[in-house]
Amino acid sequence: MHMGPSRCTIRFSLAGLLLFAQGCLLQQDQRLPLELDEGETAARTIGTAGGILSFPPDFSLNVPAGALSSSASLTVAPRIGAPFPSEAGVVLPGTAFDISPGGLTLASPARVEIRVPEVLLELGDAVRLGIALLKPDGSIVTSTGAYDATSGFLSAPLEQLGPVAAVVEIDAIEIEAGLPPTLGGGTFSGAPSPVSGAASSTESNSRYGSSCSPDARRCFSSGLVRVWISQSLRDRIGDDLVIVAMTVFTDLDFSGSDAAGQPTSAVGEITVAGTLKARLGQTVTSYDFDEHRVTGSGGAATVTGLSIAGNQMVFGDITGEGSNTIEFGLTRIATGELLTLRIEEEIELDNDDGSTTTGTVILHVRLRR
Repeated sequence: MHMGPSRCTIRFSLAGLLLFAQGCLLQQDQRLPLELDEGETAARTIGTAGGILSFPPDFSLNVPAGALSSSASLTVAPRIGAPFPSEAGVVLPGTAFDISPGGLTLASPARVEIRVPEVLLELGDAVRLGIALLKPDGSIVTSTGAYDATSGFLSAPLEQLGPVAAVVEIDAIEIEAGLPPTLGGGTFSGAPSPVSGAASSTESNSRYGSSCSPDARRCFSSGLVRVWISQSLRDRIGDDLVIVAMTVFTDLDFSGSDAAGQPTSAVGEITVAGTLKARLGQTVTSYDFDEHRVTGSGGAATVTGLSIAGNQMVFGDITGEGSNTIEFGLTRIATGELLTLRIEEEIELDNDDGSTTTGTVILHVRLRR
């Protein structure tokens, strides 16, 4: 039986400005409405009231009110000829775009969305997705992205215009299974020998520190951090999760000594921050944590008393939400000594029924003397 070409009936409703298509099936070679070809550029003048610049169907930039101090002509085009630096991570094909004028800093972040079909992703990639920005000086800034596998869109905040791309972040730390091992404590080798019959003695030079961040020495490759989560969090958000955009800065200077040769005072700070990303069904969600502790009772680090019992350091005063007591372990290595601290950050998750789930991110952070 001969069949003629399929017919498509299109009706407009002027009242609702709606377009209806009846009996139409899009073929693979048919273009979507407003779809642009490679090499084309989308442009729009956006003022202080904000607006949306889009390159259908793969890209949009939502500029909020107040982000621009005056009207500006913004353009976007697929980045085809120029490669995107690989240090940003694994750049997914077809997801790089040039946003102009490059280097323009926004007063408040815009929201960029890039279509990332799930077929481009390998198992576990969804929680590592981010949007990388190539800055005028050649440096890379990667924003933690939220991914919706149903729509296929990855979104992230953007504080400056320039080349962007969807990347599978390499700066990701795996959450380890189970609970962390108990740290074994130890005697500080840098503490001076105590004066006979004295409870404390002269100052020591026993300073430990470490640092890593997304824009310097990255934490995932540094070996400075190991991460676990409490069972309540694992039950809530599953096993498909990582920590990204990790920042660690630790600096502790110990001094004095007791009869056992352990330090009796300390000054310094501990900062641990990052984003826990988990896949729940078709959506990747993010939970930020930021643990900051400073010795003393004020905003700046000051010397405070310290006592050590077994594997516990007990600080006289330390600001921050955590306890004054920190579990520790000392390890001798060929080039010196490692001090490992157990840092805990409590996070609270909202549930669909209005309740909350409270759990703990547990980190072992290594400091070198």
